[in-house]
Amino acid sequence: MFGIFGEKGTCSICGKEKAHKKLNDGFVCGKCLDLCGNNRNTFKKLENTTTAEILEEIEKEKQADLDIANFVGTRGVGKLIKFDDNAKKILFPKTLLTKARIYNYSDLLGYEILEDGNTVTKGGLGSAVVGGALFGGIGAVVGGLTGGKKSKEVVRSLKVKIVLDNKIVPAEYIELLKTEFKKDGFVYRGAKKEAEDIVAILASISAENEKNKESNNTPIVNNDPITEIKRYKELLDGGIITQEEFDKKKQELLNL
Repeated sequence: MFGIFGEKGTCSICGKEKAHKKLNDGFVCGKCLDLCGNNRNTFKKLENTTTAEILEEIEKEKQADLDIANFVGTRGVGKLIKFDDNAKKILFPKTLLTKARIYNYSDLLGYEILEDGNTVTKGGLGSAVVGGALFGGIGAVVGGLTGGKKSKEVVRSLKVKIVLDNKIVPAEYIELLKTEFKKDGFVYRGAKKEAEDIVAILASISAENEKNKESNNTPIVNNDPITEIKRYKELLDGGIITQEEFDKKKQELLNL
């Protein structure tokens, strides 16, 4: 995976360390590779990766660290997930096992509430919330976790899946329950409320993304009469419209 065993060279990134990890156009040491953070997962084979690509991923990781340091949350759900509505960022805080991760609002593609592996509520870009209804502001998703004729007495797993437009991390999971709890108990009800609150915020962000997408796809109408007359003259010269049609449109544009 790291090139020809035993072959060494000076790291092409820092120029200091001796490295045996072979790149397409040089070498990279373990320290510099670690600077890529999670982005190192993009390198399927280091021998096909260039020095420029390594440097690009290091810069991405530096920018992510800077965004995390400057993050100012405007809303969130406990310590599970935080949102910055001003910078349009989603933050997954640091835990004992994982470092903090940050994404743009525009990276959000979809979300689901999973109960024992089954989807009970889902939504995302271009789709409505399925399994529940949103009420007021960030509101709460109601009905998704209580639907169905038969309700199981216990739940062993409850998590929120957040689908992202990110080739390194295509989805993040927020685990709310990892062991068995009764559905009529305090713990389950609290976890359910957190899941609903998270999805409600994600739904509002997804709706905003949808509006932005529609706005970007709206064609720009040019109301400048001179430009429009030139356009119709081209149609006239091309035989697409008649002289009479051109003269009529010209008078309309010039308010004659």
